Amino acid sequence: MKTFLYTVIGSLLLAPVAYGAAAQTTGALINPLKVDSVEGFLLAIIDVMLTFALPIVVLFMMWTGFQMVMARGNAGELTAAKKRFLNVLVGTLVIFGAKVILEIIQATIKAF
Repeated sequence: MKTFLYTVIGSLLLAPVAYGAAAQTTGALINPLKVDSVEGFLLAIIDVMLTFALPIVVLFMMWTGFQMVMARGNAGELTAAKKRFLNVLVGTLVIFGAKVILEIIQATIKAF
């Protein structure tokens, strides 16, 4: 019972300290991002995606080139490697074209 009583009394004595500390803030939310709009946020996401995508694209191109070399004239393997290389190029265009597509959509929306 004494422990409970001391806990309640201690809580009541320390409550004004917590209110005083809370009163020192302005109450405004601080934006941790460097952007102030949805468009800026999407551009930031695409920039991060491009940063990670570039090394991956290079690795896939190297891998498909290696597969072309290892085909050694085998028509089936060479055709499959060429198809993979074309897929890598199309994927690269989509990834790097995402920023252009986003800017086109932004310009279209701002026109209205």
